[in-house]
Amino acid sequence: MNKTQQARKKAFAEALTLRHLEVLLRVHDYNDAIDQIDSLIERLESKADLIKEAVTEYNEAVGAAQDFITEIRDSAQEYFDSKSDDWKEGAKGEGRAGPAFSDWLDTLDSLPDLEELDEDVADPDLPDTLGDTYRIDQDLGDESNAAVIAEIPDGPSK
Repeated sequence: MNKTQQARKKAFAEALTLRHLEVLLRVHDYNDAIDQIDSLIERLESKADLIKEAVTEYNEAVGAAQDFITEIRDSAQEYFDSKSDDWKEGAKGEGRAGPAFSDWLDTLDSLPDLEELDEDVADPDLPDTLGDTYRIDQDLGDESNAAVIAEIPDGPSK
């Protein structure tokens, strides 16, 4: 090989080594990003679990509040039913509690049912992990192409 060819051989070997290192670095950076995504997914799932717990606790409170309203309504109805017709009708227009109480019972009856939150509110469509599926695992090995070029014998001098 002449001096120009020897210089080119050296340049190719160096370029291949450099480019291979660049590939390795970029694959490493990519896989690090996947790890960060996996970590983010884990944090999001943890936050979603906390939302689910809060929704469950909220819905339990809604159920207890609904039971409380029913308890008040049933107790008031029992009390109302135990009273005389005169009391219920207002005892000859003297303004006793009867009609007001009856209106209050009607108000309790007309209350809408309390609504629970949908438990799926904190169930985002997140993958469990990206790492194994999206990681670049191809063994890029040592830079053998550069070695092949570097090992080309110079041959006889001219």
